[in-house]
Amino acid sequence: MQATIHNMSTRSKSAAFDASEAVVAAAKLAANPKRTKRQLREALSLLQRAATAGHGEANYALGNWHLHGIAVRKNYKRAADFMAKAARLGEADAMFDLAVCYETGKGRSKNAKKAFNLYREAAKHGDVDSAAAVARCLYYGIGHREDRAEAVRWFVVAAVGGRSDAQYAVALSYEFGDGVRSNLKKAWLWYNRAAKQGDEGAKRAARDVSQKLRRARKESE
Repeated sequence: MQATIHNMSTRSKSAAFDASEAVVAAAKLAANPKRTKRQLREALSLLQRAATAGHGEANYALGNWHLHGIAVRKNYKRAADFMAKAARLGEADAMFDLAVCYETGKGRSKNAKKAFNLYREAAKHGDVDSAAAVARCLYYGIGHREDRAEAVRWFVVAAVGGRSDAQYAVALSYEFGDGVRSNLKKAWLWYNRAAKQGDEGAKRAARDVSQKLRRARKESE
């Protein structure tokens, strides 16, 4: 990420404002439970300066501060504006949050297609929650034509990333052949992975599938 102000002369670099350091300092000030209002204003000033310098993480932080009313009044439009700047600078978390703005109509006019495209872009940057959102949109036809097979592929991405709900969704798809060819062994494996994360529904489903597999083996003998 860009750490310093653009178009800086070589001679002045040593004394230059470091946007990355400013973001870290602002985060520490904001996270301090004993922070004062003055310190919070100082943190806000650091973020604003870093954001002006083109720092993606700073723009994303300002978006969150406006979203939750930290040191500023809650303002969904301003929050979305900062998220949009951060998204253009490659911040995957900002892409996801901006997609939510478009999907829910908070801070942006509802636009399912833009929401889907942002979820997909964030997912390509490795964001697991966005991968799950892409799968959901494809499964139900939100912002994109319905495509169950492609939905399963994105559910797998999110499942491999550790989301238990995605693991359950993959298992369900394999159990009932929804978007993929039915495969009870794979269904059991994915239900079991979700169950290990405490998903009670997955535990019950794993037991049911296990019984189906035993019956199938007996019938084949």
